[in-house]
Amino acid sequence: MAGLVKVRDRQAENTDFVGVAATTLPPKMTIHVFSAKPQIASADEPSEIADIITKNDCGQVVSPEREQELASCMEKSVDAGKECLKRLGANSLIYTAKNLSKSRRGVVKMLKRIYLSPLGYVISFIQNLFSIFHRPFMVYGFYNQTQKKFMRQTRISSSTKVVSKKKLDLSDGVWIGHYSVLDASHGIKFGKGVQTGSHISIYTHSSHNSIRLLGDSYLSTNDRVGYITGDVLVGEFSFIGDSAVIFPGVEIGKGCLVKAGSVVTNSVPDFSVVSGNPAQVIGSVLATDEKFLIKASVRETYFDQDVVKSKRWEK
Repeated sequence: MAGLVKVRDRQAENTDFVGVAATTLPPKMTIHVFSAKPQIASADEPSEIADIITKNDCGQVVSPEREQELASCMEKSVDAGKECLKRLGANSLIYTAKNLSKSRRGVVKMLKRIYLSPLGYVISFIQNLFSIFHRPFMVYGFYNQTQKKFMRQTRISSSTKVVSKKKLDLSDGVWIGHYSVLDASHGIKFGKGVQTGSHISIYTHSSHNSIRLLGDSYLSTNDRVGYITGDVLVGEFSFIGDSAVIFPGVEIGKGCLVKAGSVVTNSVPDFSVVSGNPAQVIGSVLATDEKFLIKASVRETYFDQDVVKSKRWEK
């Protein structure tokens, strides 16, 4: 019902803290004010915590030495009416929106500037190392060994499994979602701006025929009859939905939409919408895009200016 924050003013209690600001908000306070709950703070007065709660009518403040008064204050909060508690919680959230959220936006902007600086290469390297041990997160930056170039705007989930990374040719601005499999043993190439959902699978080889044809001799022979190989190409600014599977030798054109769960066994022309198992072309993304191209701002940013120049959107 109420967020309890217990903190002492370090400046009044101990002056030996080196590099610790006496006015820093404790983590629990930040969490509770974002939850839109009234605050009951066991804090020294005057202090930043006490001033925030009192001036913004977010709850009540009790001195840390007055434990009985704190207990009584909590009991009164339980008995308080819902409207009173909602009002205090709303005031708490209003304060957060006006103050803490601004600070957070400033931090995000600062981190973005750092990443786009030369230090970004170091950050990307550390993220790649950290991804070995940690739960899935997006790793910013990809060194394209085919082009011998660092793609700063490309992001790949730390949980994505890549086979033959040397043959994975990703352009800049690519996004690969969590728990995906990219078998680049015979080459995968993504144009710029391609994005995928999670759990997608792209294969450039398959033994689904040859294991039957060769039986027990499959592992003992290099002449694997029926073995399928082929590179996979995905055109720029195409989107591949969650759990889609793409077979060897498939080429997906630019600006395509592969719907979730599709199993793509044949090549797909530009601007196609495909769905199903096996995937079939069911439409064109231009039917959707042309509705937005009536806006001049969209025509300026649209990825394929040849479509804009054709003035199809005027029809």
